[in-house]
Amino acid sequence: MFREQPILVPVDEQIFRKSLSAEDSILITLRINDKVGDVIGYAKGGPVENYRLRRGTYDPNIGRHNTAYLEGISIKQGFWGESGGHLLRIQFLNQAMKQNYRFVTGYAHREVVIQRIKKGESLEIVQKYDPDRLDYYRADLSNSVYQLTANDDNYALHVRS
Repeated sequence: MFREQPILVPVDEQIFRKSLSAEDSILITLRINDKVGDVIGYAKGGPVENYRLRRGTYDPNIGRHNTAYLEGISIKQGFWGESGGHLLRIQFLNQAMKQNYRFVTGYAHREVVIQRIKKGESLEIVQKYDPDRLDYYRADLSNSVYQLTANDDNYALHVRS
């Protein structure tokens, strides 16, 4: 699935594969029907210290070990528009909270970040990039909007086919 979907900030495939088994990685999968169903999506990240950020990005939290970086969310074609991306992102935020991170950062299109802010999410744009408007943002996990009840299975979400 890594090769099939475009990602916002390119990652070397070998580094991506190696990071899947890293102890401090956060990997949330979206599967069809049950825990052993086909993976149709994922959200992946880990400590911001493990990532090379886009040139020009400065994050004062690097070195403080309080920030998870959301590397990306990917969903197979044919399953888009069913709120899977939203579920993956929320579950990623929940898992980051469980691992005692205070913030989650990543890159997203400016309009997406602005819409989330308008909906009450505690986000800030840390670094703007023009002309592509793919900005570096930070979510403050101490905000109550992110305090959701997680299910028993923190690593997989299931959808019915």
